[in-house]
Amino acid sequence: GVVRMVTLPGHAAEACGYYDTRSKTVMTGDSIQFYGAGQYGCQLYGGLANYESSMAKLKGMVEDGEIENIIISHRYVPVSAVSKGRAGSLQYMTTAQQCYEDIKTYTIEKYNNGTQSADQIMRDFMSERSRQYPDFPTNYFSNAMNHIINNYCR
Repeated sequence: GVVRMVTLPGHAAEACGYYDTRSKTVMTGDSIQFYGAGQYGCQLYGGLANYESSMAKLKGMVEDGEIENIIISHRYVPVSAVSKGRAGSLQYMTTAQQCYEDIKTYTIEKYNNGTQSADQIMRDFMSERSRQYPDFPTNYFSNAMNHIINNYCR
């Protein structure tokens, strides 16, 4: 009863994390990876609704004091691979969610204003937001933008 599995679909439908109840640490694997690692881009095989739900679930666990530390499989932009302490983990989850919401809002607005290509939206985002997101991944990121378009624009 020391380690519990936490379902965290989004990156993959079957994704999960492992939660150590003694240290209040969750190991999330690739579950917090929107915007992703520069060399990998972002892949969402488990769907946006699942991803959004998993992010909210993790943030809620931090807010409730269940989680104090977060370890992910590798550094993702704009957050690192480890967050320590409840305040740090709350900031960590807030930053990850804000990044996702920023990309989602940008994609929806560009699409609704006539830019129908996810690849073009990705290029525009990289051009317009390079200061805010200096390590923006170019590999496969339009795939995530396609998910946003298919879920929120069509």
